[in-house]
Amino acid sequence: MTVDQAVTAWESMLAAANDLAPAASRRRRVGRHAAGVVRTSVLLMLASLAILVLLPAALAAQAAFAG
Repeated sequence: MTVDQAVTAWESMLAAANDLAPAASRRRRVGRHAAGVVRTSVLLMLASLAILVLLPAALAAQAAFAG
């Protein structure tokens, strides 16, 4: 049994267990991947905004108290 045959057999077993067609399981997998990419992008954007906004504010506050 080749790797491709084993993967296909495994996906068929999972689809049968979850009452899904193989195309539906592929769509679900792509949807989960897309959701992960979007979630990661949003978190990276929030982190970069926090650095760009909060770091200058903290430095300005530190300069105000030091001066």
